[in-house]
Amino acid sequence: MKPSETIPSPERRSSRLATKMKNTPPSMPLAKKRKKKLKTDFLSLNNDTLDEICEWLPLKSLAAFGMTCKRINQVASNYFRRKHPANYVLLSSSNGKVQLHPKEQYVQCFSEQFHNIVFHGAEKNVLQYAATTFKKIPLRRIGFFAADYLTEAHAKCIDGIIKKADIIEFTRCSSTGGLYEILKHCSNMKHLALKSFTECKTHGHKHEWMLQQYPTLKHLHWDLCGKLPVELINFFKNNPNVDSFYGTQAILPFIRDHNIMLKTLVVKVSADSTETVFDQLRDLCDQNAVQSLFLMGDLKQVNSNLPMLNKLTGIYAIDMTTATILQSFSHIKLINTTITALTQATQLAHGLVNLEEAYLDVTFIDSIMPFIRFAPKLTKIFINNTASMRPGSKLSLSKLEKQRNKLANATKLTVYLKEGAYLKIKNMSIGSNCSTVQIKPIEAHITNNVFIRTILDI
Repeated sequence: MKPSETIPSPERRSSRLATKMKNTPPSMPLAKKRKKKLKTDFLSLNNDTLDEICEWLPLKSLAAFGMTCKRINQVASNYFRRKHPANYVLLSSSNGKVQLHPKEQYVQCFSEQFHNIVFHGAEKNVLQYAATTFKKIPLRRIGFFAADYLTEAHAKCIDGIIKKADIIEFTRCSSTGGLYEILKHCSNMKHLALKSFTECKTHGHKHEWMLQQYPTLKHLHWDLCGKLPVELINFFKNNPNVDSFYGTQAILPFIRDHNIMLKTLVVKVSADSTETVFDQLRDLCDQNAVQSLFLMGDLKQVNSNLPMLNKLTGIYAIDMTTATILQSFSHIKLINTTITALTQATQLAHGLVNLEEAYLDVTFIDSIMPFIRFAPKLTKIFINNTASMRPGSKLSLSKLEKQRNKLANATKLTVYLKEGAYLKIKNMSIGSNCSTVQIKPIEAHITNNVFIRTILDI
C-alpha cells in the first residue's frame, strides 16, 4: 500500500452507507429491487426473441416455460401450434372424467392447440368436452378408435368441430344408425379412412353412405374385410372428385372392370401374391388408369422378374433386401425402409437416382450421410425412430451442408428428427449459417401424401 493511501475510517464508511440508504425508498428493499429489475428485463424481450427461446426447448421444458405467466403462455402456445402441427391428443373417459393421453405435461398445457384429436370410445361427455375445448381450433383430423354403436347423436355433439376437419377416421368402430348419419355432418371432409368398420343399420339401406355425394372428398381409405359391396360402384360414379384410393390387391379387378381413373392408388400386397397381381398392376399403369402407384404390405418375396411398373412412385420396403430394391424398384421417388449399415445406405443412395423422399428406421443418425452426399433429388429425410449418433460423432448442420455442397445440382434438403437428436444437432450447430440443409422436429412434418399418412399413421 502506498503511503498516500489510507483506509477509510468506520465513521466515513457508515456515512456513505447512511447516504445510500437515505436515497433508497424504504418500501423497496435492495434484494426486492434487484428481483424486480431482473423480471422486467426478461419480460421486456420481444415476442420474436421469446419465440427463439422456445426453439431450444424440449416439449417438457416448453410446457414448464409456458406456465410461468400469461404472456409467455401465449407465446409458447402459439409456438406449439405452429411448430408441432402433427402432434395429436387422445381423449377418453375414466370414471366419468375426461382423460387426455399421452400423460405428458405438454398435453395438459397445450390441449387447446392440437390440430389432431382421436376419441377412444364413444362417451358423450368426452365429445362434449372436445366440442368446447377445440371449437376455436382449425382441426385437421378427427379420429374414432374402438367406438361402438355410433349414431347421429354422437356427431351432433361435435358438429361444430367435425364439420371443419379435413380427415375423418374410423378404426375398429361400429355404427347403429348408419355411417351416412355421421358423415353428413362432415362438410369439409377430404380424406375418409375406414379401418375395420362395421355398419349395423336396422332400417333403410345398409350401405346408404355409398349412394351419397361428398363434394370435398378426395381420398377413400378402404381397409375392410369381405366382398366388395356393389354400392361401391355408385360411390365412384357419384363422386368423380375422389381420385385417390387405398385398398388391398382385391380391389385391382374392380378398378380395371369399371374404368375408374385415379391420381393416386395405394395397394396393400399380401405375402402370397401371385404374378397375376403384378400383371394387373402393370395393366393399370400402362392404361394410365393411375398416375401414381404406391405399394405396401409384404414385398420381401418380390423378385427381379417383377414387370416394370412405370407409374410406381413409392414402396414400403421394410424387411426387403437391398438387392431386391435396386433390381425391381430402382426408379422410385419415395421409400420407407430400414437402414442397418452404412454400406447399405451408400448402395441405396447411389442406386435410387430419382429418390425424392426417404422415410427411414436407422440404427445411427450418421447413416443418413450417404443420402445427403449422393442423392441429388432428395428433398426430405424422415427418421421415424429414436436413434443416436455414433460414438465420437460430431454431426452438425455445417458438416451436413459441406457434404451436400459437394453434389452438383443438389436440391435443398430437410431432415426431420425426433426430439433428442434434433436438439443435439441444433446445439452442435450454433452459429452455422446453412442454406442447403436444414433440420426440423418430426412434429413439424405435414404431408398430403396418403401413402405417407398411412405408413406413419397420421
